[in-house]
Amino acid sequence: MKKRKPPSAANVKATKITCGVLIAAPFVFFIVMGTYSCVSSQISHRHQLAALKPHLNEYVNAERSDTSQKGTPPYIQGKIVMVDRGKRDFDYLVFELPASLRAAKPDQVGTVVLTEYKDNEVGTYTDGHKAYQQQVTVYLVNFATGEMYASKVFVGTDPPGSKQGGVDEYGGVPTDQVVAWLKSLPVN
Repeated sequence: MKKRKPPSAANVKATKITCGVLIAAPFVFFIVMGTYSCVSSQISHRHQLAALKPHLNEYVNAERSDTSQKGTPPYIQGKIVMVDRGKRDFDYLVFELPASLRAAKPDQVGTVVLTEYKDNEVGTYTDGHKAYQQQVTVYLVNFATGEMYASKVFVGTDPPGSKQGGVDEYGGVPTDQVVAWLKSLPVN
């Protein structure tokens, strides 16, 4: 019977590296594809907003009338553009809405949805760091008249009851609530 020679240290090292690569490859693939998908999505969103970009300042300052239609049941007039007032930029939450509600060209904008995000301090952890609940206030503005005709406040989930590590903690942003509300409104 022929005696097998033990593998050399170089062969063992090469085998471990090959096995490590084979095991890690699927994870790397999913990370790369996830990153590509995210970047690809951001590029697509920027492309979709390109026609609206020259008018961004008008949308940020859409509320320009002292009169208000408050008390009117909320609705969507035409198609919407969504702007984060604090960042003075488009709110990409608009891409959670059906394409049929989103304005693709300036002449389609009937309603400007202005969003304001706020972190409300709701407590302090034993290590002294803060606990925050996130809030979004949504304003519906008739773009043609500048009248704000509806607003609604959405409150996110509670921050964790306990934590590890020396950082402030935040509850979830109520984006699902905002999207559900906007999708539920009648379109005029």
